[in-house]
Amino acid sequence: MTPSDECRDGIVALIPDLQRAAMRLVRNRQGAAELVQDSVERALRKSHLYQPGTNLRAWLLTILRNQFANDCRRERSRIRLLSEMQSEMAGHRHRAPDFDLLAEIDDMIRALPPSDRQIIRAYATTGFSNAAVASALGTSSGNVRSRISRARRKLRTLMDTQR
Repeated sequence: MTPSDECRDGIVALIPDLQRAAMRLVRNRQGAAELVQDSVERALRKSHLYQPGTNLRAWLLTILRNQFANDCRRERSRIRLLSEMQSEMAGHRHRAPDFDLLAEIDDMIRALPPSDRQIIRAYATTGFSNAAVASALGTSSGNVRSRISRARRKLRTLMDTQR
């Protein structure tokens, strides 16, 4: 569904307000620009839910704030995954995170082929079930399980070569 011209024009007019709010939340230009882009994209996709005559600015700022909260949750999940992988590598479950090691693990994930990187990130950072990840990626649950298994195996091999 395409947004009405009035709604789209209102969104465009309020982008400076969104940029200021995003800067207050993220505190860096690049992150704020990405947050605004994601929020405007979501607002345009969900414009059919906007009720004309209500406060468009408040609606957009709510979308921005919710997008920021979702991004923060995603980042916490990513850090938790990296921390768990670090613990696996170090063999100690209750140590404080070693950020050098976390960066090393992140580099290893980036070294994976794109399809393996996609499945590891989709599964580990969202916390969704295999079925939910399969639905999001448009594939079967069995395919997701086997892709996760292969990607983990490749990560273990990378970890073993790094030691």
